[in-house]
Amino acid sequence: MMTTVVDVGDPGSSLQAEYERRAAARESRVRTHYPRIGGFLLAVFNEPATTTAFSKGAVGERRVAARLEELSGPGVLFLHNRRLGPGRRDGDVDHMALTSGGVYVIDAKRYKNAKVRIRRSGGLFSPVTEQLMVNGRDRSKLLDSVTRQAAAVRVALSTFQDTGVTGADIPVVSVLCFDGADLPMFGTPRIGGVPLLGAKGTAKLLRAATGSLDEGTLAALHRHLAQA
Repeated sequence: MMTTVVDVGDPGSSLQAEYERRAAARESRVRTHYPRIGGFLLAVFNEPATTTAFSKGAVGERRVAARLEELSGPGVLFLHNRRLGPGRRDGDVDHMALTSGGVYVIDAKRYKNAKVRIRRSGGLFSPVTEQLMVNGRDRSKLLDSVTRQAAAVRVALSTFQDTGVTGADIPVVSVLCFDGADLPMFGTPRIGGVPLLGAKGTAKLLRAATGSLDEGTLAALHRHLAQA
């Protein structure tokens, strides 16, 4: 019986491609406008931070993927850099981890040495509100991104069925994984139920995941999500 080879994806490839596209466009503009000194200008002036952010993000995704695969153990299957669905161009899923306890949707964020905290306000006589703060700035929209990714995975799971297990039976868990950030020393901060972890903490979460999905079902699920 022939075993289907699953393309697990190339971590950070979408970000790297966008970086290269922007860098090439910048070089073309500079050399077109300044044909004589374009090369000198490109060598002297740094690339815009809006461009280098994509390269740094790609490095972060590759590092997170390597750490997760190293620390999570052989019982966890991975997919990386997955489109949100056929024909969609509105984002991707950085990493998916398949465990016996379900599918973990992992959104990697590179914030080197940045302080990541949850700010809560209200209570008693007013609703409690939560904000995700990164170096004192409100980055709560990061939650919208991982929520959209989890929704796309649930759509992909809706057509899965294997030995009595359907996609509706499979839990989907969202994780925000911060690469190089300053996270609280004790406990696991959460916003909207989504844990905020580093790569080591995320791998620990995956190792601890338990459920009813056996090895054969996980293999079938791996193939299904890779194709979907």
